Amino acid sequence: MCKTKVISLLLSLVVLLCSFLWGFRNLPVVEEPEEDREEEVLTGNIPFESLFRQYAPEIGWSWEMLAALCWEESHWNPQAASASGARGLMQLMPVTGRRFGLNDSTFCLPEDNLRAGIQYIRHLQRTFSFIADSAENQHFVLASYNAGPAHIMDARRLAKRYGRSPYIWFDNTEYWLQQLQYPEFAEDSVVLYGSFNPIETVSYVKKVKRTYKRIINNTNNH
Repeated sequence: MCKTKVISLLLSLVVLLCSFLWGFRNLPVVEEPEEDREEEVLTGNIPFESLFRQYAPEIGWSWEMLAALCWEESHWNPQAASASGARGLMQLMPVTGRRFGLNDSTFCLPEDNLRAGIQYIRHLQRTFSFIADSAENQHFVLASYNAGPAHIMDARRLAKRYGRSPYIWFDNTEYWLQQLQYPEFAEDSVVLYGSFNPIETVSYVKKVKRTYKRIINNTNNH
C-alpha cells in the first residue's frame, strides 16, 4: 500500500476514534436546503436587471418574469452550458440560437443571448396567439420554452378530445401533458409526436412562477 493511502487510512481512523471518545458531540454540518440557498440569492440585487427591464416590454412581460425565466434557465450565469448543449443566459440550443442571430463569438454574451431568447419567446407567443388570455398565453409559452411546442400541442389536442380546456394550462392542458407518458394516450390518434416525459416541464412552469413571486417580494422590500 502506498504511503499516501496509509496516511489517509490513519487519519480516518483518528477521526473515528475522536468521534467515539467525545460521544459524537460535534454534530455534522447540515447542508442548507437548495430552496433556502435560492431564497438568499433572490433577495439580493438582480444581475442584468437593466437588460431585463429593457427587453421585457418587447414580449409584454414584466421584467421580473423575464428575470425569473432566466434564473431557472441559467441562474443568471452567461457562461452556463447544459449537458444537452444549451448555452448562455437563456440556455438556447445551438440551432435555436443561430436561428435568432447568434454565432460562436456572441452565444455567451449576455445581451446578445438575451436578445435571441426574446426573439424565441416572441416566436412562441405567435405560435400560441390563439390563446388570448395573457396569463394563460404565458403559461403555454413557458412550457414550450422548456419542452418545445410540439408536445404541448399534442397535450392541447388530448385536452380538447377528452373534455378539458386546451386554452387553460393548470389542471387542463397540463394534466394531459402528463398523460403523454402513458402508451394508451401517447398512441392516441390525435397525438402527432409520441410519448413524452412531462416531469421537468410541469415543474418548470411552477418554478418560474414561484421565482417570479420571490423577485417581486424582494423588489417590494427594497
